[in-house]
Amino acid sequence: MHLRTKKKKNSYYQKGDKISEQQYSQHSSIVKRKFLSMIQNHGKIPVEFKTKKFSQRLIPKKWGSNGPNITATSLPDDYVHYLQPRTFTVREWARFQTFPDWYNFSGPRTTGGIRRAGNPRENIFSRELPKYTQIGNAVPVKLAYEIGKHLIQIL
Repeated sequence: MHLRTKKKKNSYYQKGDKISEQQYSQHSSIVKRKFLSMIQNHGKIPVEFKTKKFSQRLIPKKWGSNGPNITATSLPDDYVHYLQPRTFTVREWARFQTFPDWYNFSGPRTTGGIRRAGNPRENIFSRELPKYTQIGNAVPVKLAYEIGKHLIQIL
């Protein structure tokens, strides 16, 4: 299974080819400074940038001997890019979950408030499922594939 395989599976995306879901978040200057400080301080958040949100982590450029140790979440700002002061794009999260580059997600990139949760008290039951949530709730594609292969052998 190759992430860069095109949908027709007879070729691969090359450097410079357009892939979907690569929109960067529009972080405020304060958030960018916070993320840059985290990068420069090996993931530590300086006191002046500390908030009630304690779960933000810097993703390492290379994993240590223990390998990856993160949980893909539906909140894109839980993790910070190892080199650039930003969160990860939908496509980058999709790669963490081993979705191939040709796979497209439906729905809004992110949502919040009433669009995400609805409001049954006011008879608003519709909800939007953001792309980040879809990815965070997914079983990694490669894992599902390997389990499926194993089950086929058993059956």
